[in-house]
Amino acid sequence: MKDTSSLIYQLMMTHPEKFQNILDSTAKYEIQIIYTQVNRDRHNNPSFRQYNYRVNDSVYFYPASLVKLPVLLMSLEKLNNLKIKGLNKYSRMSFDSAYACQLSITKDTNSPNQKPTIAHYIKRILLASDNNAYNRLYEFLGQKYMNERLWSNGYDKACILQKFMGCTYDANKYTPPIKFYNKKNQVIYSQALTYNPQDYGKAPGTVKKGIAYLDQNEHLVNAPKDFSRANNLPLQEVNDLFFYYFRNSGTLELRAFKSLAK
Repeated sequence: MKDTSSLIYQLMMTHPEKFQNILDSTAKYEIQIIYTQVNRDRHNNPSFRQYNYRVNDSVYFYPASLVKLPVLLMSLEKLNNLKIKGLNKYSRMSFDSAYACQLSITKDTNSPNQKPTIAHYIKRILLASDNNAYNRLYEFLGQKYMNERLWSNGYDKACILQKFMGCTYDANKYTPPIKFYNKKNQVIYSQALTYNPQDYGKAPGTVKKGIAYLDQNEHLVNAPKDFSRANNLPLQEVNDLFFYYFRNSGTLELRAFKSLAK
């Protein structure tokens, strides 16, 4: 059913040469669109008005790299909440390998000083949508911590279950031992191998998509891909997270992580 009353539909109808294919295929491609109008008062303070087209959080939406934003926000919050003297986003880190699909890391050749840090990983995510940086922050947080933190703050349909490394569902439940060091190379915080014993529920709605896909070994599988155990972040929650970041972009030292939704 077409949402013919929405502003987005009306805008697309004004240029059928560009949008008719979308309008004719909304159900086939399960299209969802959010348009946010930014208005500013005479003091240049912004306010926002949202327009939706076929937004439905009961239909599975694969968020791809959009999951990186909540992960980087929660990483900063976790650092702040640890309240350890000398520990901050610039502290050098190291990662051990203690389970399948984990990497031992002591240097980062993409960093100017070759030091792995939370700050550097965040920079890589925001500038280049770097998958490796996301994987490291995922490991710092742990699957159980980040999902329960999202749910407790109103993002109750979000579910982040995967690193971008082709790991199995079981391997994604484990996060490696991590250490942080001060300027004297003394360990100031250690995090042991962690495991999430919870088996989170499936994504909402139909979760088998497409007609074929490449598996973790780059082999073609001629069947729909099952997203039951893939990351899930509905479009509305993505939008709320982005505007939370926008409102707080003057400082990334976030001491609270709360939903702007509802």
